[in-house]
Amino acid sequence: MGTAAGVVCAALNEPGFREVVARARASDTLDRVVAALSIDGPTVPTGLAADLALLERQLAAAGLDGVGAPPRGYRPMPGALGHPVVEVFRCPQGRCERIAAGPEATADPPRCGATGRPLRATRLPT
Repeated sequence: MGTAAGVVCAALNEPGFREVVARARASDTLDRVVAALSIDGPTVPTGLAADLALLERQLAAAGLDGVGAPPRGYRPMPGALGHPVVEVFRCPQGRCERIAAGPEATADPPRCGATGRPLRATRLPT
């Protein structure tokens, strides 16, 4: 579920994503997913996994596949090669596995597509 939530969260920041969702008649499902992702606290809201799966099926039926799953294949994290630690930005709610690579210091971190909150900086060993 975490990966699916991260893919949806990132897609929310893409221009036109909500319009595609509306054409797939999945706006109500997306709204429930966004509401669940926006709830504070470490507990995963009831129904989030089911709504993510439903959203995936609705979008796939409309010809948009892979929204609830990460792209396949290996891709090294940008900036991770040759460095003992890399700074990344993660979900501010801790609900998804989205990771956005970024410079070590930035005044404008990427934002969560569900909550609009800035992603939190985290240092990861490589």
